[in-house]
Amino acid sequence: EFFTNKDEIKSGEEFDFTFDVFNTHSETAAKNIKVTVTSEMFSVTRGSNSFFIQRVEPEDGEKITINLKASAAAMTGSYPINIQMEYEYDDMPVTEANAGGVTVTETKMLLIKENLRVSVENVMVGGWNTPYVNQPTQLSFSIYNMGKSALNNVYFTVEGDFTVANGSSYYYGTLQSGYPDYVEMDIMPLIAGEATGTLTIHMEDSNADEVTYTADISGFIMEMGGDTWFEDPGFDLPTDVPPMGEPVEEAKPIVSLPIFIGIMVIVFLTGLFATRGIRIACYKKKLRKEEE
Repeated sequence: EFFTNKDEIKSGEEFDFTFDVFNTHSETAAKNIKVTVTSEMFSVTRGSNSFFIQRVEPEDGEKITINLKASAAAMTGSYPINIQMEYEYDDMPVTEANAGGVTVTETKMLLIKENLRVSVENVMVGGWNTPYVNQPTQLSFSIYNMGKSALNNVYFTVEGDFTVANGSSYYYGTLQSGYPDYVEMDIMPLIAGEATGTLTIHMEDSNADEVTYTADISGFIMEMGGDTWFEDPGFDLPTDVPPMGEPVEEAKPIVSLPIFIGIMVIVFLTGLFATRGIRIACYKKKLRKEEE
């Protein structure tokens, strides 16, 4: 008989391993018993891996407890522990074959559960588009498998103020060890305003046992209709714009037509006299140069 002090042994974790050294003979006692525990995936944390028992009476036993540590590199699976017992018994005939005593080896299997380490980052609702209530939008995030083994049959579900847009879950497949990926899935916001929820990652380890990991999701969801912005634009709109369909009032001239014509004549004459003066000045300058 054997047992551990933990229901589930994680890779890299310490635990107590207890087993019975039992004498099944009904009349003869076992003596000078040496017990040695060995394993490739479990190591002794303190002291020696060998124990000595002076004597075990017929149909009696002795319990041994040893503290072990599961290998941090172990993937999910069952691994052997070898228990070797060397002993003598009363009135044992000494021969060349059993000069060192009788040797018996028992092998026990212990299950190690890998520490599944999944990282989810950059969770964003809506992507580059504005999310609207009761309309499909994107949920995007980065996922990274930091464990030793691949994660199989991975799928995603959402809860809270969101639901998966098409069906109850989004199937992904296999996420390899040390493999990052970018995921985009369609979800449906159920409320307007600040919406929150939970993204759950469902996956199977190498022993086909399902485990889950959760991450928070949140986003601001707009009402349908698109009139929210116009109700309060945040600046003053013009108030003298005529209603649709009404004629725009004709603009009134600043001055009357006769006055406007008079102004134009004065501008023309002024330009004419100025041009004539410039030409006369240039002509006089030319004559002076010829006289010199």
